[in-house]
Amino acid sequence: MNVLYININGLYGIREKDREKLRNCVDDEYCSKNAESICDRILDSQNIEKSLKYDIVFFSEFAPNTSAEKQMTDYFDRMGYKLILPNAYDSLEDVKGKYSIVVAYVRKDLHITKSKPSPQRWLTWCEISVNDQTIVGIHNARDPFLFDVKEEMKAWKETKEKLIILGDTNVTQQSEIKQIKLMNGIISIVGSEIFDADKKNTYREVTKPDRVFSNTDIDFFVMDGFFKDKLSDHDALSVTIK
Repeated sequence: MNVLYININGLYGIREKDREKLRNCVDDEYCSKNAESICDRILDSQNIEKSLKYDIVFFSEFAPNTSAEKQMTDYFDRMGYKLILPNAYDSLEDVKGKYSIVVAYVRKDLHITKSKPSPQRWLTWCEISVNDQTIVGIHNARDPFLFDVKEEMKAWKETKEKLIILGDTNVTQQSEIKQIKLMNGIISIVGSEIFDADKKNTYREVTKPDRVFSNTDIDFFVMDGFFKDKLSDHDALSVTIK
């Protein structure tokens, strides 16, 4: 199974996103152009990038109910994917007015209907269970989120389930010591951090907040070019679950 994750910055590319517009379900014209380019990059390149076909694609800093989001969802639908919202929500109306959530597009033949509710019902946690394993796309915007993740992981460890967590943690080697210690605590509970062979930086090619943790056997590489081509301020995480 192949999984991709990318922080898409509200589809504003490398520009500062307009949060007020996104709260009101409005975006700018170039957001639609970025949406189309990102979809093409992920789906049309599937047989180019290490012959991967992605079963699940996670997007963070996703702005629902905008014209660019509708365009993206239509594109994925035509390619055989359905949109999975966080917290087992059924409708985009449930997240109206939110402008930075984590969602997943999942192949329809996987028969995933809903994500599970997250710790404290964070919208930056999108959890999917498939083939006796749990895959979670995350985006940490605040320290309380990391505390909740750590508590959730303590309970998870007792289940001995296969677990993959991937996403923008907002924690790097340049972060505050307390954040680094908290993240290291989460990693030790989950299993280990998985590194790409080239150890590429994922945020503006400067730091690496986008990370992968797992207690099962996976391969991982950074699919770069999204930042270079001004499609996002992040590059993507590509994971193959063995």
